[in-house]
Amino acid sequence: MTESSSTSAHKPTAGQWERALSSEWLARGQEAYIRRQRYAINFATATVRFFKRMVTTPDAANDVVSQLRSALERCDELTFNETPDAFAYLLWHQIDRYHRVSQTLDRLFQLGILPLAKPGRPLRVLEVGSGPAPASYAAIDYYAVLADWAKSRSEVFQISSNTEAHTLDRGRAWQQIVHGLSEELLNIEDRQSLRERGPFRTRFFNITYPEFENFSPGQLHINARERMKREILDEDELWQFQLDTDYQDLNQYAATRVSPSAYDLIIVANFVTSSSMMDSFKAELENLANSLVPGGILLTLSGRNQKYKDLWKDYAALPHVNRLEHVVDEVMQAHQDPEVHGRVTRSTVSLLTHLEVLAEQGLDKAELPQDINEAMRLPLTDPSSIASVQAVTYPTFQVHGFVRRDRAISTRDRKRIAGRRGADADA
Repeated sequence: MTESSSTSAHKPTAGQWERALSSEWLARGQEAYIRRQRYAINFATATVRFFKRMVTTPDAANDVVSQLRSALERCDELTFNETPDAFAYLLWHQIDRYHRVSQTLDRLFQLGILPLAKPGRPLRVLEVGSGPAPASYAAIDYYAVLADWAKSRSEVFQISSNTEAHTLDRGRAWQQIVHGLSEELLNIEDRQSLRERGPFRTRFFNITYPEFENFSPGQLHINARERMKREILDEDELWQFQLDTDYQDLNQYAATRVSPSAYDLIIVANFVTSSSMMDSFKAELENLANSLVPGGILLTLSGRNQKYKDLWKDYAALPHVNRLEHVVDEVMQAHQDPEVHGRVTRSTVSLLTHLEVLAEQGLDKAELPQDINEAMRLPLTDPSSIASVQAVTYPTFQVHGFVRRDRAISTRDRKRIAGRRGADADA
């Protein structure tokens, strides 16, 4: 008996639903695939347009070119307080990381562990070390298509299409970039949604949190809730609370109006890059493990060398992380889909060509990788160049996933419960 037939007599669990339909969801050429590619094309188009609209002078181009090598190989040495650093990073990583995250979410779906939210509440995502927020954009698009696809199939299992993305990064340049890129996306998507009557996606226009030090979603939620309660009592919103019969008390009402205390999906991508960072942010990283709803996933994406292996081994051993279930430990090849591979390459080459035209000495000092140099000499709009575009190589990356299976219980409470059970057994 197949899983789909075994669950047809009753409403499936989220995991059963995902595993039963993963082949159909991931099938190339099908409706879901086509719509996902369209959203990805929109994202790539918006990124390229925004970059070209912002970098328009020889001086600006020269400044970005001077940072290309560092943004490709030494990101952890850059502060991203200045726009040249940020735009160099955007050129190499924005579209690339968007697709890596989408690919990783596909893997979670295959395994039946992709977090889902019921209709009526947003699915909440936190991206740590977000930079220009590629993971947040990817998650918003992914869940919008998935919810619309499930609805179109008249599935008994319906999910929320609303994704609330929160981002965290200290680089001062990201605020302007995220705002401008979101506006560029809206210009494209509003026209498309009206034309196709498709879903509108929730957009974000800023970096939510500027600092990871002492970061605790639970404490932030409590502080914001108390501020909201004071505002409700002091201002004209008290009448709205009194009229809203969905909430029994002011605490509950205020809690719905502020940032969440826990997330469905937390994504940490290439953020922790050294043992010193792991030591410095140990408490904050453990707080992330305590900031998941039941069924929530803490997802990390990183390089594969020994440094990262040691870092994430140490992280998995932290007490609060160790209480989660380590459900994913896989190496993935970036951009296996030829369409995705070509899109990432063409977008990167388009932006580099833009810089080459503007910069006084072109890209002579950029020390570009050899495969990118070769791709730049090809007419990428010519179908005959497709094979050469595919010759551009992208690295494998490491994915770890930690799931909170049920409501977290402290070690002290576990011992107390175990002791009570022992006493009951003796009685």
